Amino acid sequence: MAKIIESQKISGIVHTCNSETTLAKCLKSIAWVDELLVVDMESDDLSVEIARKWGATVLTTSKVPRVDGIRNIFVEKACGPWILVIDSDEYLADDGEKLIRTLISEDEQQVDAFGLPRFNYIAGQVMRGSGWYPDHQIRLFKKGTIIWEDTNHTPPHPVSPAIRVKYLSPPGCLHIHHINYDNLKHFIQKQLNYALNDIYDSDLNNYNFQNYLAESYEVYSSIYDPLKDGDLSRALALIMAWNSIVKGLIHWEKLDRRPNLGDAFCLPLSTVQVPINLSKESSTFNSDRLKAINKASRLQRYKKSSFWKAMKNLDTYFIKNFNTHSFVGRLYLKFRNWLKNRLPF
Repeated sequence: MAKIIESQKISGIVHTCNSETTLAKCLKSIAWVDELLVVDMESDDLSVEIARKWGATVLTTSKVPRVDGIRNIFVEKACGPWILVIDSDEYLADDGEKLIRTLISEDEQQVDAFGLPRFNYIAGQVMRGSGWYPDHQIRLFKKGTIIWEDTNHTPPHPVSPAIRVKYLSPPGCLHIHHINYDNLKHFIQKQLNYALNDIYDSDLNNYNFQNYLAESYEVYSSIYDPLKDGDLSRALALIMAWNSIVKGLIHWEKLDRRPNLGDAFCLPLSTVQVPINLSKESSTFNSDRLKAINKASRLQRYKKSSFWKAMKNLDTYFIKNFNTHSFVGRLYLKFRNWLKNRLPF
C-alpha cells in the first residue's frame, strides 16, 4: 500500500457504552485508519476488550446523558489532520477505506468536510424514505472545522461560514450503515430516553406548547412515506409525532412556573379504511359501484366519529388563535391540505 501523506492521515473516533453487540463490526470496518480512538463511558460489558483487540487506544470518561456534548473534547485529542467519527452501532462497507482515501486525495484542497449519506436499519428494514434517507451526516472532516452542540440528535455544524462542506450524492457513493433499532419497542425506549435527557430552555417566555403541537404534525408529515417504507413508515410517523408532544410536556414540567397548556387538541393522525360487508350482494355490484359505496360508507362513519368532532374543534381553535399568514397558521393549513389528500374518501 502506498505511503499515506501526512496531511491526509485519518483519526477514527468511536464512542462506546456497553456496545459489545455491534462494536466489533464497527471497528473492523475502520481498522485501517491511521489512529483509532475508542472513547468508553464506563462500560460493564466487553466493549473495552473488543476495542483493544482491534488495536484501538481506549480513552475513558464518565457517563453522560448526551454523547454529543463530549464529542468536541475527544476530537481535540486526536492526532490526525482528518477526523472520521463513527458511532458504535454504525459501520462502513468493505470499500470504505478506498473511497475515503480517494475523497481526501482528490478534494483535500477544495473541501474541509464531507456529508456522508447513511442507510438506517429499523426493525430489520432498510429505510428508503420517510426522512430516514439519505440522512447526510458530517462525519469526515478536517480537525477544527466541525463542532457538536450538547443536545440529542442535532447534526454538527461548521465552526464558521468559511468552512467548505461537500455532500456526497447517493446512491453511487460512500455510505454509513446504521443499525438503529431492533424493533419498535427499542425505538420507543430510545426516543423516550432522548426526550427525558434533552436540554430544555428554562425561560418561560420562550415556551409555547403550540410550537410542539405544530412540530408534531410537521414531523408526521415528513416521516409518513408508506410507498417507500410500508406500514413501518406509518408506525414510526405516529411514534415521532407523539414524541414531539411528550417533549413539550417534559419541557412544561421542568419550568419553574408552568403556563396554562390550553385546550389544544394534540392527537397525531393515521388513516384507516373502513370496509363494509357486502358478501350477500357483492355479485350484483360492479367494481366502480362497490368503490363508491365504500367511499360513502367511510365518509359517513368518519362524520360520526369523535375524530371528526375533534378536527372541527381544532379548526376553530386555530382560526381563533392564529393568523393564517403566521408561521403556525401556514403550517397548520399545509397540514390540513396534506391530510385532505390522504383521507380515504
